[in-house]
Amino acid sequence: MTAISELEQRSTLPPPALKTLGRRWGGKARQNFLRRRGLADTVLQNGGFCTFGVSKGKKFDGDPQYAEIVEGRLYVFLNEEVLRAYQEDRAGTIARAAENWPRIQHAAAAEL
Repeated sequence: MTAISELEQRSTLPPPALKTLGRRWGGKARQNFLRRRGLADTVLQNGGFCTFGVSKGKKFDGDPQYAEIVEGRLYVFLNEEVLRAYQEDRAGTIARAAENWPRIQHAAAAEL
């Protein structure tokens, strides 16, 4: 089950609101949203940037419509095509993103 499916099952928001959630989904708003839906222990990875992009050393906005929860960690992706690419090598993508994140975490997206 994808993260968005879990969110939809527990959400009172209509699907279009979930689609736009990524644009305003930070800090307290994200924490409250997850807590109200029983996903409070879920930890957003890579600062909310697309995990596949981070695995390539880039920063692209993540969209919670295209997401997956793995071992209590929420990984978001740019779009459906990128999510599918990630699904071909989940473990490798997550490992490369974890390796790259400390290096790019504080860099501006335009600099990468």
